Amino acid sequence: MSELHVDLTRVFVAHDAAEDSVDSLLGLDFAHECMGTDYINTQEFARIVRESAEAMLVPSCTRLPEGSLVIFPDRSDRCSTIRLTASLYLALVK
Repeated sequence: MSELHVDLTRVFVAHDAAEDSVDSLLGLDFAHECMGTDYINTQEFARIVRESAEAMLVPSCTRLPEGSLVIFPDRSDRCSTIRLTASLYLALVK
């Protein structure tokens, strides 16, 4: 798990933790999207956003209140930066 300092210029905010429910995502049935294995709707959403943004902030299926930041590294502006500030190794198996 890593902590990043991110300074981006074009982020599409689809989830504002201060205003939106964790289950809110612009008309999509968010609970359904998190439970399934059909990613057509979410992939299409990301494709549309990617055309004009270098990242998008969306609700997290893990229920983290801050949401998830999805970064499109190949769409980054020259003045945007992503810097690793901390990292924690998580053993996933014993």
